[in-house]
Amino acid sequence: MMAQQVWIGRRGAKGGFDNSDYTVVEFQGKELGYWRNSEGIWDNRGTDYHVFSTEDGRILVHKVDWSRMQGEDTFASILEFPSLKDAVKSGWRRVLENSGAIPRRVVSLRKWREWRQRQS
Repeated sequence: MMAQQVWIGRRGAKGGFDNSDYTVVEFQGKELGYWRNSEGIWDNRGTDYHVFSTEDGRILVHKVDWSRMQGEDTFASILEFPSLKDAVKSGWRRVLENSGAIPRRVVSLRKWREWRQRQS
């Protein structure tokens, strides 16, 4: 495990003045994965997800809602889960899969067809 640092809070500037209000959080852990989910055709806004495991087995997701638009701030937070299993149960499977923290689900064509038919 290595010392990791992430920031939480708000970063930005308005009228040429820095109006950031953030704190740096340090912990011992290992980065399991990263995923950037961009919005719009110009990728002007989006969310970055860094997934970490800590020494005691907890999972931390550092979520950064960013913007490249003038006058819009960037916000960061940390979500904490007791384990990967708890993170999946809490609805974070897509982030964990896309970041590479857990393998993607693979289903057979037959199972997919059954699922599709139930959706109709």
